[in-house]
Amino acid sequence: MVVFVFATTKIFAQYKITGNIKDDTNKENIIGASITLSNQKEGQLTNAQGNFYFTNINPGIYFLEIRMLGYTSKSIQMNISNDTVVDITLDGSIHTLNEVVVSGSLKETHRLKSITPIEVYQANYLNKFAANNLFEATQNMTGINAQSDCNVFNTGSIRINGMEGPYTMFLIDGIPILSSMASVFGFAGIPKQFIERIEVVRGPSSTLFGSEAVGGVINIITKNKYQAPTLSAEIMSNSWLEHNVELGYKYNITPNIAVLTGVNYFLNNTVFDNNKDNFTDIPLQNRLAVFQKWNITQNNKLLTFSGRYLKDERWGGQVNWKPALLGSDSVYAESMETNRLELISLYQLPTKENMNITANYNYLSQNGQFGSTGHEITQHIAFAQYTWNKQINKHDILTGATFRLLLNGHSHNHGSQPSNIEAYQNLYLPGIFIQDEIALNENNKILIGSRLDYHSVHKEIISPRLGYKWNSTNNFVFRINAGTGYRVVNVMADDHSAMTGDRQIEIKNNLKPENSYNVNINIQKDFHPTFVNHLNVELSSWYTYFTNKVNADFDTHPNKIIYDNVHGYAESKGISANINCAITSQLSLNAGLTVMETTITENKITKQQALSETTSANFGLSYYNTFLKLKFDYTSNLIGPMRLPLLGNLDPRSEYSPWYSIQNVQVTYDGLKNCEFFAGVKNLLNFLPTQNIPFLISRSNDPFDKSVVFDANNNPIATPSNPYALNFDTKYAYTLNQGIRMFVGFRYSF
Repeated sequence: MVVFVFATTKIFAQYKITGNIKDDTNKENIIGASITLSNQKEGQLTNAQGNFYFTNINPGIYFLEIRMLGYTSKSIQMNISNDTVVDITLDGSIHTLNEVVVSGSLKETHRLKSITPIEVYQANYLNKFAANNLFEATQNMTGINAQSDCNVFNTGSIRINGMEGPYTMFLIDGIPILSSMASVFGFAGIPKQFIERIEVVRGPSSTLFGSEAVGGVINIITKNKYQAPTLSAEIMSNSWLEHNVELGYKYNITPNIAVLTGVNYFLNNTVFDNNKDNFTDIPLQNRLAVFQKWNITQNNKLLTFSGRYLKDERWGGQVNWKPALLGSDSVYAESMETNRLELISLYQLPTKENMNITANYNYLSQNGQFGSTGHEITQHIAFAQYTWNKQINKHDILTGATFRLLLNGHSHNHGSQPSNIEAYQNLYLPGIFIQDEIALNENNKILIGSRLDYHSVHKEIISPRLGYKWNSTNNFVFRINAGTGYRVVNVMADDHSAMTGDRQIEIKNNLKPENSYNVNINIQKDFHPTFVNHLNVELSSWYTYFTNKVNADFDTHPNKIIYDNVHGYAESKGISANINCAITSQLSLNAGLTVMETTITENKITKQQALSETTSANFGLSYYNTFLKLKFDYTSNLIGPMRLPLLGNLDPRSEYSPWYSIQNVQVTYDGLKNCEFFAGVKNLLNFLPTQNIPFLISRSNDPFDKSVVFDANNNPIATPSNPYALNFDTKYAYTLNQGIRMFVGFRYSF
């Protein structure tokens, strides 16, 4: 009888769960965090002491979900067999200065301690709008413009502070994925579920990263074996019949070896011509990417191997084109097949000293047809780097050596190549660098660094750097950084326009490496006012002066791209402000504004650099309803006027693009275990670049210029059938020619 009573008591016993939520860094109580327990109808919010409690809980296995805007969400599995007490810490996300970053110094440090200002976008940011790839996801980052460069192919470039795409360096896990084509293809094929965060450094970083880091750095940090989900998937389609599928899988071979594998497939095979110019509004595309990462740990040292393969097939042009007409001059079409392979490795040497070896290899093969013009190119880039980080008293010293080899294969554009192109196809670039972070005291740091590279054509290039940071005890940070940068131009790899062959390439003189001199001031402050949970404000200003800037001149001649060093100087200057606010545990907003001026001055005449905006802004609002399990996301950007390439004084199109805004709304339901369903609308205002202009593509009715009359210098002449003296051209582009579209999708993570 006693045994029976004891057994039934255990069967029908109910328990309670009590807990406390704290900030992972400062250990302060987190007030207003949302706590839900599986199989419980109602959730809770933590009180003023950061505490919560559930009562009358039956024995069993439960999942405790903790959410707080401004922090990374956390899920904990619990086996309840008695009263349970838990202490939980949350990691700060985009709204805090406590995140771990690596981009500013090639080693892990807290954002608060970094002398270089770094913006961090956590993984949950990428799910606020349904982007087909990470290139599209950058459109709402402060000071960044993911810009379309071609009206037929929709190839694009990511511009930081108004600088062209080749001025941005891309990294995966801190390792450069070199080549200017990274701006076009660098973000495709890594499943979003495998991304831990994206770090952005706006401003020159040549001391650490060398050439291509003049405009800034974008570093994609992938998850390790502890963070990555075992199985993940995302499937999405929209009303323009674009379909995107991402699959991810993690497998632990041994406790020390884990493999992450991801596949991304994108398909668009439907022709749209809503503006009735007889050209496709967006290209047809078939893209497959495979990503794999091996994590091997031994004695607290790490060895990683990553590989990514991308196959991208695109077609765009006149809607009546057929494959049999490829290469002919009867119907215009552009076709491109791209194969890209990236191999990346990191090896932490098994020594007492902190020494790392990183290496990567990139292979790019493109086979394209642009009307009757053919194009083939192969590119091999090898990169290796050794770094040694040593702390000596108040000195944190980082030194290293790098080697880079670039081999560009044959590129054929039916006679449009200049005779001196070979000088810009192959190069080797060894270098050494050293920097010292000196902690003057707890709140003051200075950084002194320099880099020496030896270019196979341009010889020695020196890039010094100086920085200072002061922070108070209440999370106020002041930074000032100054230094020089450089970029070595590779015409055929830098510019998609140079490959197409619809304009003749002319390289004047022997191009010299670009040099820049930069100063950047940054102020950040975390607030905890009574009326909101958390507020972070950041202000930045910068000034960059360029000598020898290489300018791609589309204005002088309508049938040429003329490359030459600017005979004068170029400037980039501006200010930006960024606000992130967690109003409550369910409601947050972020907003950014950048006002800048990017100009070129020659012969005492200053003009705005082509395709560089003067103003950009972004805004986001997120709300999570705990009862309905619904999250509402509204995101938008605003882009100011850009100077566009016209074809002569008679061209009737506007010289400057209009102000425009791309706005998106999304609703996500996450009431089912491990699953999310989302739907929404992109480009809510239905903005199109064809609005208020007579045409977007010049002479779309005569793409081979058969009815155009040219003078002795190959300039078009005005005739009754061509009153504006135009020739066929597709370069009047600044954003996608894609209007409003609805989307729906499903996301799974286990």
